[in-house]
Amino acid sequence: MLDRYTILCEFRGGTYVSQSVAASAREAVDEWCMEMATKPPVADLSAALAQIFEANSEGPTPLDGLENVWCKSGECDGDLALLHIVKTQPASDNRNVFG
Repeated sequence: MLDRYTILCEFRGGTYVSQSVAASAREAVDEWCMEMATKPPVADLSAALAQIFEANSEGPTPLDGLENVWCKSGECDGDLALLHIVKTQPASDNRNVFG
């Protein structure tokens, strides 16, 4: 089953948001890497960012206490690059996460 994932990349003071459809958070990151190589939002650094996350063979880390949210980090030219991956589909239950 394919789900929609929203990927937020924080790098050098900028936040870059995109979406992909994939079977898992790991596949969503792979799709994001391919998109970065073909439609770069961060000028000359997009390819370098994609290579960093492709080279890191570990999958995204689930965030404790949250459902359908992962993160992954890497370093590009000495700067931290952080990905947040959110499975953007209706929750499995109707609970209010703020109350």
